[in-house]
Amino acid sequence: MGEKKFSIAVYNTARFFGGHEEGGWFYTEREKVKDVFKPVDKYTLDKYYNRIFKAVENLCQKYNTNLEVHIFENQKAPNDYSDQSHYE
Repeated sequence: MGEKKFSIAVYNTARFFGGHEEGGWFYTEREKVKDVFKPVDKYTLDKYYNRIFKAVENLCQKYNTNLEVHIFENQKAPNDYSDQSHYE
Protein backbone atom coordinates (compact mmCIF):
# COMPACT_ATOMS: atom_id res chain seq x y z
CA MET A 1 0.00 0.00 0.00
CA GLY A 2 1.42 3.39 -1.00
CA GLU A 3 1.75 6.36 1.24
CA LYS A 4 -0.86 9.11 1.16
CA LYS A 5 -0.52 12.58 2.58
CA PHE A 6 -2.44 13.20 5.76
CA SER A 7 -2.73 16.18 8.02
CA ILE A 8 -3.36 15.65 11.71
CA ALA A 9 -4.44 18.91 13.31
CA VAL A 10 -5.17 20.08 16.84
CA TYR A 11 -7.86 22.73 17.20
CA ASN A 12 -8.77 24.95 20.13
CA THR A 13 -12.58 24.77 20.30
CA ALA A 14 -15.41 26.77 21.82
CA ARG A 15 -19.21 26.39 21.69
CA PHE A 16 -21.29 29.52 21.13
CA PHE A 17 -24.98 30.32 21.17
CA GLY A 18 -25.96 31.39 17.66
CA GLY A 19 -29.41 32.81 18.26
CA HIS A 20 -32.96 32.26 19.39
CA GLU A 21 -34.33 31.59 15.89
CA GLU A 22 -36.04 28.23 15.37
CA GLY A 23 -35.78 27.30 19.04
CA GLY A 24 -32.17 28.39 19.46
CA TRP A 25 -28.97 26.98 17.98
CA PHE A 26 -25.30 26.56 18.86
CA TYR A 27 -22.14 26.30 16.77
CA THR A 28 -18.52 25.30 17.36
CA GLU A 29 -15.57 27.49 16.45
CA ARG A 30 -12.28 25.68 15.84
CA GLU A 31 -8.95 27.47 15.46
CA LYS A 32 -5.88 25.46 14.47
CA VAL A 33 -3.16 25.28 17.11
CA LYS A 34 -0.78 22.86 15.38
CA ASP A 35 -0.73 20.40 12.50
CA VAL A 36 1.48 17.74 10.94
CA PHE A 37 1.21 17.24 7.16
CA LYS A 38 3.32 14.51 5.59
CA PRO A 39 3.16 11.31 3.55
CA VAL A 40 2.52 8.36 5.85
CA ASP A 41 1.04 4.89 5.65
CA LYS A 42 -2.06 3.89 7.63
CA TYR A 43 -0.01 2.30 10.44
CA THR A 44 2.10 5.43 10.93
CA LEU A 45 -1.00 7.64 10.75
CA ASP A 46 -2.66 5.62 13.51
CA LYS A 47 0.51 5.87 15.62
CA TYR A 48 0.72 9.67 15.19
CA TYR A 49 -2.99 10.12 15.84
CA ASN A 50 -3.02 8.01 19.01
CA ARG A 51 0.03 9.77 20.42
CA ILE A 52 -1.34 13.24 19.64
CA PHE A 53 -4.82 12.33 20.91
CA LYS A 54 -3.44 11.12 24.27
CA ALA A 55 -1.30 14.24 24.68
CA VAL A 56 -4.27 16.49 23.88
CA GLU A 57 -6.51 14.55 26.26
CA ASN A 58 -3.96 15.01 29.06
CA LEU A 59 -3.63 18.74 28.36
CA CYS A 60 -7.41 19.18 28.38
CA GLN A 61 -7.69 17.52 31.79
CA LYS A 62 -4.71 19.33 33.26
CA TYR A 63 -5.53 22.85 32.02
CA ASN A 64 -9.32 22.61 31.53
CA THR A 65 -9.08 23.45 27.82
CA ASN A 66 -11.16 22.32 24.87
CA LEU A 67 -8.99 20.80 22.16
CA GLU A 68 -9.92 18.44 19.32
CA VAL A 69 -7.81 16.32 16.97
CA HIS A 70 -8.89 15.93 13.31
CA ILE A 71 -7.44 14.08 10.31
CA PHE A 72 -7.55 15.39 6.72
CA GLU A 73 -6.56 13.28 3.72
CA ASN A 74 -4.54 14.79 0.84
CA GLN A 75 -4.85 18.33 2.15
CA LYS A 76 -3.41 20.60 4.79
CA ALA A 77 -5.70 21.22 7.73
CA PRO A 78 -7.64 24.48 7.41
CA ASN A 79 -6.81 27.21 9.93
CA ASP A 80 -10.51 27.66 10.69
CA TYR A 81 -12.54 24.43 10.86
CA SER A 82 -15.60 25.96 12.52
CA ASP A 83 -19.16 24.72 12.00
CA GLN A 84 -21.05 26.37 9.19
CA SER A 85 -23.26 29.25 10.13
CA HIS A 86 -26.88 28.37 10.86
CA TYR A 87 -27.83 30.30 7.72
CA GLU A 88 -25.29 28.81 5.29
